[in-house]
Amino acid sequence: MCRQTVVEKHLWVDRYRPKRYLDLLGDDRIHRDTMSWLKEWDHCVFGRKTTKRRGKQDDPAQEGYEDPYHRPYEKILLISGPPGLGKTTLAHVLATSAGYSVYEINASDERAARVVDDRIRPALEAGSGVGSKKPVCVVIDEIDGVGGAGVDSNAFINGLIQLTLDKPRKKTAGRRNGQKDVRPLLRPIICICNDLYAPSLRSLRQHARLVRVRAPTPIMLTNRLRDVCETEGLKADNRALSALVGVTKGDIRSCLNTLQFIRARTVEVTETVVRSATVGMKDSEMSTQQVWDDIFLPLSKKRIRQLGLTDAEESKYVARLNFEVEATDEVDRVMQGCFDHYPKARLRDAPWAIFEKAHAWLDAFDLFTGTFKGGDDPIWALREYRSYFAVAFRPLFINPGNPKAEFPQADYEAYLTAKANEEIYATFAKELSTEVTKSFTKEMLPTELLPLLNRIISPPLKTVNHQVIKADERAMLNRVVQLMADTKMRFVQEKTEEGQLVYRLDPAIDVFITYDGKRSADVGASRFGLRQVISKQVS
Repeated sequence: MCRQTVVEKHLWVDRYRPKRYLDLLGDDRIHRDTMSWLKEWDHCVFGRKTTKRRGKQDDPAQEGYEDPYHRPYEKILLISGPPGLGKTTLAHVLATSAGYSVYEINASDERAARVVDDRIRPALEAGSGVGSKKPVCVVIDEIDGVGGAGVDSNAFINGLIQLTLDKPRKKTAGRRNGQKDVRPLLRPIICICNDLYAPSLRSLRQHARLVRVRAPTPIMLTNRLRDVCETEGLKADNRALSALVGVTKGDIRSCLNTLQFIRARTVEVTETVVRSATVGMKDSEMSTQQVWDDIFLPLSKKRIRQLGLTDAEESKYVARLNFEVEATDEVDRVMQGCFDHYPKARLRDAPWAIFEKAHAWLDAFDLFTGTFKGGDDPIWALREYRSYFAVAFRPLFINPGNPKAEFPQADYEAYLTAKANEEIYATFAKELSTEVTKSFTKEMLPTELLPLLNRIISPPLKTVNHQVIKADERAMLNRVVQLMADTKMRFVQEKTEEGQLVYRLDPAIDVFITYDGKRSADVGASRFGLRQVISKQVS
């Protein structure tokens, strides 16, 4: 007897999205901290006096802080946490409960700097949402997605920070009629990210109040899922729901999507059904880490239960591991992790023979993947066999005493460094004359010309005093100034994280004489005073 398929018109994620404060799932302390920050805007937005927030009275940065508009010290709230935990829902529910109309922007789609001036600033200055009398609260989702290559990669973040620093200009008789008034920020901004420590958020963290959202406890999430199952007519036992919570790592969105997928096929939610419905479920970072553990470490009893393996299936690892590697959709990263981790493995005997076999598999993988030219190439069909090269590491290195594999950083850091150096080279090269670019190839210029230029612009002079400088030293200084002016180089004054003033070379061609964080010994670093004098004369 065939059961009629249930046709759903709405996603359960939307149907069971919390609408009230009491519906929120997770740590209530986090919810209260977020609401507390919104309430600190009440005096500014609604004219209601509020008591000062407790808990940060010992912060020296806030000591004696008085804002003329009665705004909180941190005018931006930055909510962080893994995907699927309800960060965006938390922002919407709390902002609505506090009396605001929410205006949302997805920063990963709207990453241009002009969005701050074209959309965010007008919404804040308007004061209330379109078609609403309630004051507006701007929610910027996925703000860690604004990073990218180029000079203006952080322009969006810098524009956002500038909103919190803007002060109204004083009216003067000499102001031009076309000059726009700058208004202070009088409405709250909530930013949401997955990775709090993304490089693009480095400056924003210093100006924002940080709230970290964690996964709800398994019992709390299991109880909520049981309520959903009862509402939707699903028969689910606690063991099956606990297995679902474990497989999804507490991801509420994945749990609801999986239950809706199961409901379309059956009304019985058992552990076997859950295992079948979540096969191949990908969470890129978590799955690659799990694959490395399954390669280098024997399966734990908990892991065996998660995979639903029998004793006979546990020993047959080739097909299982091959599927896991393919499921990550990042075979190259899995192999990079194997390459980084195998020297740390504990070997029982004949280590050099095992290393030789591992190197043979790594060499074969590089040769194999290097032959792919595209979809029209007949050898492209062999691409699906790449994952077997990672599987080969298991019989070589599996040992219960192995440390857990760490996420490979060296390869990605080298890639970022190379991209940054290419940008520095391109910025410098476009200012060179045609005669110079013809004399040096793209490969020769960073290795042959730039090290010499670094020596020239770092003369062995002490701090320059114009009254006592010798003639030969003055001539050397003039040559340096002329060279830097001709090649559009300059020294830019900046502050370090410790607050110390320094002069940085721009473009930073000194990276080409810096190796592993250490400057070349035969190129001395010019002193602060000398760079200050050169900077003034160049400008």
